[in-house]
Amino acid sequence: MKPEPKAPPQEVLACLVERVTFHNEENGFCVLRTKARGHRDLVTVVGQAASISAGEWITASGEWMNDRAHAGGGVEALRATVAPGPTPVKSTAALRVAVPLLEEPVADRRNWTIPRLRAEIEAREGVRISRSQLSKALRKKSSVGGDRGTR
Repeated sequence: MKPEPKAPPQEVLACLVERVTFHNEENGFCVLRTKARGHRDLVTVVGQAASISAGEWITASGEWMNDRAHAGGGVEALRATVAPGPTPVKSTAALRVAVPLLEEPVADRRNWTIPRLRAEIEAREGVRISRSQLSKALRKKSSVGGDRGTR
């Protein structure tokens, strides 16, 4: 009788999602570029997630795979089950305040600068957010929906 082949070892990574390269809304299949603890370069994570966005922390567990069919030299990726991490509380609160303010017609709105937006967010939501974190949240928000940013 032949011994059964051993399953490849499962690796667990804590990752920050840098970019959602692909996400299928119907079945949850996603390809993510992530910053993983213990890895210098971005790590590709392929898996399933009902909803996922840049800036979220995830825990990915699975096995490493090499796919020579992609990117000429191949892609090393972790085929994983994606468990969502905590929601980005500050960014979510900041966008709840900033998006409606910035969507008003230009003729009718104040000249919103990052410091003014930070003060308004703190006044309305009670959350202090850094300039860089607010700027990053606004950039990512504008690129998610396909709308062009203000570059």
